[in-house]
Amino acid sequence: MVWAAIALCCCTVLVSCRKEKLEDGAEKVQVPTAHRLNKILFINDTLGFIAGGERYSDADLLTTHDGGQSWSLTSFPDAGKAIYGMALSPWGNLYMVGYDAKVLTSKDKGASWRLEQSGVWKQFTNVTFADQEHGYVTGGGGFREGFIAELDADGKTGNVHQFNFELSDICSTNPQTLYACGYGCVIKTTDGWQNWAFLDIKGDFFKDLHFLDANTGYVFGYQGSIFKTDNGGEKWQRLRNGNDFAAKRMHFQSVCFITRDEAYAVGEDGLVVHTTNGWYDLKVVKSFTSQHLRNVAYHNGYVYVCGDEGTVYRFKR
Repeated sequence: MVWAAIALCCCTVLVSCRKEKLEDGAEKVQVPTAHRLNKILFINDTLGFIAGGERYSDADLLTTHDGGQSWSLTSFPDAGKAIYGMALSPWGNLYMVGYDAKVLTSKDKGASWRLEQSGVWKQFTNVTFADQEHGYVTGGGGFREGFIAELDADGKTGNVHQFNFELSDICSTNPQTLYACGYGCVIKTTDGWQNWAFLDIKGDFFKDLHFLDANTGYVFGYQGSIFKTDNGGEKWQRLRNGNDFAAKRMHFQSVCFITRDEAYAVGEDGLVVHTTNGWYDLKVVKSFTSQHLRNVAYHNGYVYVCGDEGTVYRFKR
């Protein structure tokens, strides 16, 4: 499908970023969709995106050109399925992945998009690029079915590794070293994805992982677990036990680091938590929504969160 065809079938709506100030300092950002929103990505001071949609019927992309003050909505009828993952490649291309193995690629900072339909026909959950030639997509469903697929610069999928567990997230620390997490496990490759090894960490459905450098990384679980490694995944320290029934129930979905020590994580039922010492301690932020929150990002002094039913908030760091 050519770029022009995708551009012609996109439906765009623009609204100002009207904000309702709440007592706790959070601002509700008015956006032109009531669909679930899954991923926030700012690529410079002014240009940012929020991707989402409805699983079986809509692919939505919100775009700001003024640093979050106003947002336009672009829909992709030809894709017609929710977008879950989004990434900026090292050379500046944008990639979005979603339900039924849809891949949308932009080579002009989101001005136009090209749709690719992968033959995998599964739910894509996230995407990352290790270098200019090698991208990788995670996915799966039903907890016990998952995969990692190769992705080229044009958004076409290649070889696929199958696993017997669903995968949620993937990241790279160099072109040869990648980590992925999912249902009950974290895995690692050091040979550019050819062979994957299980790391010594289990006991949760791991939803998000983040590496600060080649050695220091964190992984967050749906049941509320937080683990940290200081040696590239060889050993993990459990900072929070999600299976502790005496502890507050937290269903994590996403984490965002502002510095090495300061970070926010979000989850279901409007959960927002904050740390200033690398997750050795955390504080629950006063609730400002009951909607499930799917993603968190930091931009120009504001923390942005997004989630179900078109939910977008921001608050000062």
